[in-house]
Amino acid sequence: MMDEKISIDKSIVIIAAEDDNSSYILTEHTLRRADIENEIIWLKDGHETLAFFYENNGIFDENKKYILLLDIHMPKVDGMQVLKKIRRDDRFRHNVSVIMLTVDEDPDNTRRCYELGCNAHVIKPADEGLTGAIGRVAGILSPV
Repeated sequence: MMDEKISIDKSIVIIAAEDDNSSYILTEHTLRRADIENEIIWLKDGHETLAFFYENNGIFDENKKYILLLDIHMPKVDGMQVLKKIRRDDRFRHNVSVIMLTVDEDPDNTRRCYELGCNAHVIKPADEGLTGAIGRVAGILSPV
């Protein structure tokens, strides 16, 4: 497997919404191996993810751009519910891109993710497919 190096705007913050510690570590390793040095924020479930966006705790900054790596299967609030809520909110339309992550290859889940407004869908384990998706959605957030 060849390491894919990509360059994205360093001001984009990557949010990894992932309940599994091993999956998060693999995702972070994949990003660093691809020379992605952006800030990464780890949120461990859907509830923490919604709190990041909706609670007035000063974490979400509407002047920044974000790539949300969103695991479909998480405790408390699953990734589909998070995606649905975020995509219904105009505040996040132009500064949050969403890449759905899943271990299953269910075409119905994939279709539903896109219907709900995800920018990309990647099957775990994270690898070059993830870095390629990040490169594509970063281009949407920061066009040349």
